[in-house]
Amino acid sequence: MTRRLLCAAAAVAIGIGLTTPGMATGAGGAEHDCPSAAAGYTRLAAVGLSAPPGAEVATKDSRLAACFLAFDGSGHRWTLGMDYLYTRHEYTGVAGRDRDLHRLQLPIGLSLDAGHGRLDAFVAPGVATSSNVFKDLGSRYSGDDFLLTGRIEARIHSSPGSAWLIGLAHDRSFGESRSWPVAGIEYHPTASVGLRLAWPDPALSLARSDRQSLLVEVFPAGQRWHVVSDELGERFDYRMEAWRARATWSIRIAASVVIDVSVGWEFGREHGFTDDTGRRIETGAEDGALVGIGLRVGGGPLPRGRGPTLPRFTLSTAMSGESSLRP
Repeated sequence: MTRRLLCAAAAVAIGIGLTTPGMATGAGGAEHDCPSAAAGYTRLAAVGLSAPPGAEVATKDSRLAACFLAFDGSGHRWTLGMDYLYTRHEYTGVAGRDRDLHRLQLPIGLSLDAGHGRLDAFVAPGVATSSNVFKDLGSRYSGDDFLLTGRIEARIHSSPGSAWLIGLAHDRSFGESRSWPVAGIEYHPTASVGLRLAWPDPALSLARSDRQSLLVEVFPAGQRWHVVSDELGERFDYRMEAWRARATWSIRIAASVVIDVSVGWEFGREHGFTDDTGRRIETGAEDGALVGIGLRVGGGPLPRGRGPTLPRFTLSTAMSGESSLRP
């Protein structure tokens, strides 16, 4: 049932996105990213675990995100969307099965424009759980599967082309549910160059034209899922910590269709889970390379991390001139 709903949602969002002739202009001159859809696949090569001896893990992330509805008012905009991630950890040398983990959230977004700045925010209720529960949420859901994340960022213009950035986030990017500050500056010396010097996700955006751009970024990529083991008859949390450095080349192949090709490096990795013998394993993982490919339809931002996010840059801090692909 859940898979059919996801497929139907994806088809509707992509169909709407394909009928969008370009990026519309909304409140404050920002680009519309709704309706839109994004799909992507990332593979991380097998790396060694600190324990048990000789163990390895390889990870695959498959993502589908969409924005279905947008409501525009005078200087503000509400959006409603979906963000789904399927993560598969494949092990060797571990006494246990490979883990299939799912996260599904419904982000509700708000954007406010003012003469001196801009505010972007979202709150996203959802679930993060193991495959056996996700396939039958109606009868197996429990409060431990519930997930609630959110983020708010305010940009205060300091000069043409630059803005101070301050905000607050609450999510599981560091492996546990926690709140953390967002602070820094965004600078656009030209319409084709964007620099974000901000904790915890700095980025550099370079656009060759309105059809090609390069985004280099660093961001936390952790997550935590609630797992129900039918074999053990136990419940536990699967905790993952990681940082990701990624370079993404984006090319627009049609008015509202973008292909993203990524390479990167994941580091600072830790896994915490219970194996099939009932033993709790808290282990580090070696750094490793990643490759990814994605498709965006309708002008949405480039997905990152293992949860919903806000766009890297906004046009409210860009200089006049030809706009680039939205990062």
